[in-house]
Amino acid sequence: MNQSSGLVQSTMTRLQAAPTPFHAVAVMSEALSQSGFKRLEETDNWQLIPGQGYYVIRDFGSLIAFVAPPPGKPLPVRMAGTHTDSPVLKLKPNALKKKQKLWTADVQLYGGILLSTWFDRDLSLAGLVTGLDKGGDTHHQLVDLKEPLAVLPNLAIHLNRGVNEGVKINTHEQMNPVLFPVLEGEEANSDNPLTQRLLSQLAEDNPNQPVITAILDWELCFYDLQPPALIGLDRQWLTSARLDNLLSCFVGLEALLNTSNDEINTDFIPMLACFNHEEVGSTSATGAASNFAESVLHRIFPDPTTMARAIAASWMISIDNAHACHPNYPATQDEQHCPDINGGPVIKTNANQRYATTTLSSGFFKGLCHQAGVPVQNFTVRADMPCGSTIGPMLSSRLGMKTVDIGVPTWAMHSIREVAGVNDLDHLYKVLIRFFHHT
Repeated sequence: MNQSSGLVQSTMTRLQAAPTPFHAVAVMSEALSQSGFKRLEETDNWQLIPGQGYYVIRDFGSLIAFVAPPPGKPLPVRMAGTHTDSPVLKLKPNALKKKQKLWTADVQLYGGILLSTWFDRDLSLAGLVTGLDKGGDTHHQLVDLKEPLAVLPNLAIHLNRGVNEGVKINTHEQMNPVLFPVLEGEEANSDNPLTQRLLSQLAEDNPNQPVITAILDWELCFYDLQPPALIGLDRQWLTSARLDNLLSCFVGLEALLNTSNDEINTDFIPMLACFNHEEVGSTSATGAASNFAESVLHRIFPDPTTMARAIAASWMISIDNAHACHPNYPATQDEQHCPDINGGPVIKTNANQRYATTTLSSGFFKGLCHQAGVPVQNFTVRADMPCGSTIGPMLSSRLGMKTVDIGVPTWAMHSIREVAGVNDLDHLYKVLIRFFHHT
């Protein structure tokens, strides 16, 4: 198996194992540990060994990994910045909602969901649970129910004749996945079948941790059980949930792991930073707008002058999937800036700084692509359309780090199932290897 096919297979395996940001961080944590990286706790005193790989996790959903530099040197940072979250349906605290002799799930919409794609899918639940053990102590554990336990059924066309002309979905009334029938006289309580199923799965998923006997709270998300797949006559496309933006996380992880096998880097510090909550604005204790990245950098550079000198020479690549040319909706994109799937990474530019790209950072990235033998594309939105954003502008402004916003071209972004190019995983990997390895 060549590097490209191995990268695709490892990415697909990790996508399947990461239905939530918490699971994505756990997947990356395991890979880092197996490659010799050591976990640091923010509450501990750090004693960094030059050349040793380290990683830090904040609140289960965000992770920063880096290779430690020689002490006292203002080495520039080469940061690849991504995010771990995707638009999903999140279970409310009082989850069960009785409708027509059925228990349905009361949910909140997280991020900009493409709602119609969630109907008629085999849905399961995964996330983070807080609970008590028999002794009354509190624990936080990951859980993944791993089986189809809910469906969001469409209304038959016979009862909704105008559906193909467009229907507005009432998100409170019509986005309630159906869970199980109501038994006669049954009311929602802490001993319902969903709670019992969660307690059982918690014990199975966390065999070396205390057994949770009572659930206090949760952050649980529905997800589609259909696994990632390669499609197209030549299997040229990868289709999966959460490509935005776990594809970037996992390709960045592979590049960092490859880099960490080198001798101690005396030119710069390779770093991968993966943040939660990008899809809802990043303004949280674990988001890119928090002090997480800045705090880690201060720990690496305790001396303010050394840190200032290092950051002034540093670069960040903010990686978040880009909109590929859509054959059925050509008028939605600028015909001069319409990236092709498998055509290479896309540089995102916006005059109003919705992306952090500047002529300096764009030129820097194009130079990396040239050196890596990777094609590169450009994207801007149509002048008559609003522009989305990424973690790039907020991290760049907070840290003072030169930044370019890029991404792998993708169809159906924010759908329950997205599509990207197989070759573009290799393109992204090669340019990140160049970014982490060479001056």
